[in-house]
Amino acid sequence: VASRAGDVREPELVALSQSAPSSSSSSAAAAAGPRVNCWFGPAGTVTPLHQDPTHNLLYQLVGRKRVRLYHPRESERLYPHQEPLLRNASRLPVELFQQGEEACLPPQQLEHFPRFAEARYLECELRAGDALYIPPLHWHFVEALSQPSLSVSFWWSLRQARRSSTTQTQMNS
Repeated sequence: VASRAGDVREPELVALSQSAPSSSSSSAAAAAGPRVNCWFGPAGTVTPLHQDPTHNLLYQLVGRKRVRLYHPRESERLYPHQEPLLRNASRLPVELFQQGEEACLPPQQLEHFPRFAEARYLECELRAGDALYIPPLHWHFVEALSQPSLSVSFWWSLRQARRSSTTQTQMNS
């Protein structure tokens, strides 16, 4: 909600990793700063396994979430979609990641993903006040564990900052 935008401040980590855009090379996205997202839902709300091209700083404001992270080198074991628009999403069913009764899949469905069991991952639980940095292209699955669950994420790219810095250096040479 635009009227509440001032309630969440840009973290210093995000602000310091972006250079001031130069007048000749800045894009509207770089000038606008990081993209801020709000994630709200009841227990059991999931974000299926996917990867993003940007840096991601995820803050848990209310409740708890479980996050499972996979390094990009695990990609072949995570069965990404082959269609160009879906390549950042996994074909693995969310039931493989959920806890409790939902975690059971029929053996014949597991046969479609034989390499998944080999994939190495890190898992953590975020509680109110916690933050998690997710590097670009790292696969992640998120599940809300409490009701309600509210988090905010900041997505940003260093590419624009580097381009602006390089252009500024070339202009000063």
